[in-house]
Amino acid sequence: MRLKKLKTQIALKKEVSDRISNIRIKLFNAVVNSNNGKKDKKLVEKLIAEYKNEVLIYESIQIK
Repeated sequence: MRLKKLKTQIALKKEVSDRISNIRIKLFNAVVNSNNGKKDKKLVEKLIAEYKNEVLIYESIQIK
């Protein structure tokens, strides 16, 4: 039972890590391609908020 829980936690942490990587890529592309428009600024702010949430989730997953 403990091994199954451990595998689940590791898989969850990996999934969150992948989401963080995807958000980083989107954020980088949004910043590079932005032309200082309001729409671009809102997109960047949204991606930053998503990134912070995912990092918080990643840090809260404890593998014991």
